[in-house]
Amino acid sequence: MHRQLAATGKHPRPDWADRAIIALLLGLVPKARRAGLRLIVTPNTIPRWHRDLLRRRWADKSRAKNGRPATHRNIKTLVLRLARQNPAWGYRRIHGELAGIAIAASTVYVLAVIEHATRRIRVLGSTLHPTGEWTTQMARNMLMDLDDAAATVKF
Repeated sequence: MHRQLAATGKHPRPDWADRAIIALLLGLVPKARRAGLRLIVTPNTIPRWHRDLLRRRWADKSRAKNGRPATHRNIKTLVLRLARQNPAWGYRRIHGELAGIAIAASTVYVLAVIEHATRRIRVLGSTLHPTGEWTTQMARNMLMDLDDAAATVKF
């Protein structure tokens, strides 16, 4: 193989995927046995590839997340749908509509209970204007649900 490559004057240029596979597979071969292998690259090239792969991996993980956070996919879809359905609206009108939606959604009150034994969260209900009567009724509904559940449990 070395003679064939020398005769053509071309050396293979493996891409990063090939280099990763070669580096990982040769990492499994004992060092004494690795010296007797005929490789298309020099023996020092494989550890260098491995170091480069690790350096790239950890560099990506430690890179600071600069700039604006990514827009959530649901919001992006909503904005595009509003723009498509309302071609006369500009970005200011769409922004105003989204701000109105966020304000309306933030005033909803949710009553939830956590079961400590199972760490299960039960959402009892939601309302725009919670009152004492509403809270009492939600508690009664929960007790009736628990009573029905206890009747079906076999000890």
